Amino acid sequence: MRPKHRWLTVLGLVWLAGLIGFLGYILYRNTTERVLDAYALDWTATLISEHLDRHDGAWPKSWDDLAATAERLRQESPSVTTGEPAVSSREELERTRKRVRVNFEVNRTQLLQEAGDAESPPWEVISLRTGRKPRYQGRDPNVVILDHLRARAARWGSR
Repeated sequence: MRPKHRWLTVLGLVWLAGLIGFLGYILYRNTTERVLDAYALDWTATLISEHLDRHDGAWPKSWDDLAATAERLRQESPSVTTGEPAVSSREELERTRKRVRVNFEVNRTQLLQEAGDAESPPWEVISLRTGRKPRYQGRDPNVVILDHLRARAARWGSR
């Protein structure tokens, strides 16, 4: 093998290694971001559902309302191993807040009316700030909210 060809071979291998490394990084980052996004959406739907249950169907007015609900859940859910509060911390809620957009200006009765009998809601009250749409356990967080509103509609009435 001539020296020129050896140089081209080494250059080709370095380029290929760089490409594989770059694609691996993109795959890793994309995968981890999607998982974190999906968990954030799921956690937000859970917090809204809990808030609705604890406040007679009143829709949360801000992230502060959800933070209060999260803190109550944290205090009520001790860790099996340590006995300390186990549900997501304040830092976790802040990370969620940075990822997720919530429409706090909605009326749950109107949401139910707009959804009618549809399986999926025509509205989006929970979404990612990036616009991506990952799913955790295959459920759209807005479907989770719609199902929760429907299950509790008789109890809450049209308040």
